Amino acid sequence: MVHVHLGELRNDDFEYFRDYKKKKGHEWADEDLKAALVMLTRKKQGAKAANVSGYRKLNPLRDLHSSANESSFEQEIVDLLRKGDLAIIDLSQGSPDLQRIYADRICWRVFNDGMARFIKNESPNFIQFYFEEAHNLFPKKEDKDLTLVYNRLAKEGAKLRLGLAYATQEVSSISSNV
Repeated sequence: MVHVHLGELRNDDFEYFRDYKKKKGHEWADEDLKAALVMLTRKKQGAKAANVSGYRKLNPLRDLHSSANESSFEQEIVDLLRKGDLAIIDLSQGSPDLQRIYADRICWRVFNDGMARFIKNESPNFIQFYFEEAHNLFPKKEDKDLTLVYNRLAKEGAKLRLGLAYATQEVSSISSNV
């Protein structure tokens, strides 16, 4: 029996891979698959030791996920709202970056659902957004990007039956488009 470390193996070491390349004219793995394998194994082809950060680069994102959810939280919120239920989302305890990410995702999902209903001429129910400490989420006065979700809600929300109310201590710092 021959013991070989996987890091020492090459495609040319196996007859199947040599024949595959001859028959098909290319290797069995394309560049995307090779990159994914490097990320998962943390090794470049032919390397003996894991010297690439690979999947460990994803560790900071672990806090953004939960194994308890069976569907996206944004869709669960839309489903509740479309049934006429109340959804209170308290993001006050999270980091400012997570607050922004989650608030944006929820708003975009509700906005896009409303737009899809508008385009299909389906009857939407009224949804009222209320934001506290809005200056932490809304675009700043000098920000002229009208594609941000809060600008879109302010400009197009009425036709989608989406209301927007907010409270802030810094009214003058928020974009006039909102």
